[in-house]
Amino acid sequence: SWKRYNLPIYVTEGGIADSSGTHRGALIRGQVEAVQRARAEGVPVEGYFHWSLLDNFEWDKGYRPRFGLYRVDRQTLARTPAGGADVFAALAPPQ
Repeated sequence: SWKRYNLPIYVTEGGIADSSGTHRGALIRGQVEAVQRARAEGVPVEGYFHWSLLDNFEWDKGYRPRFGLYRVDRQTLARTPAGGADVFAALAPPQ
């Protein structure tokens, strides 16, 4: 438990493989709500890192799982927002 070590918590890989782009937005909202709830209860959650900005290579599955907030066209390398990118952008506006 976090109390045992008295150290801050960082969520380092929050995300979902969502080829259709229909579940990622709800997952992001749910993870943010969970972090806010934990903080309200006194848990020292200091950061959340979404996995991943771009679709990438997964060692055991290749390029098949789509984790990225942006889709990468492997032929042209064009990047386009995936489902959920808008939700993440709204929660993390530029500083």
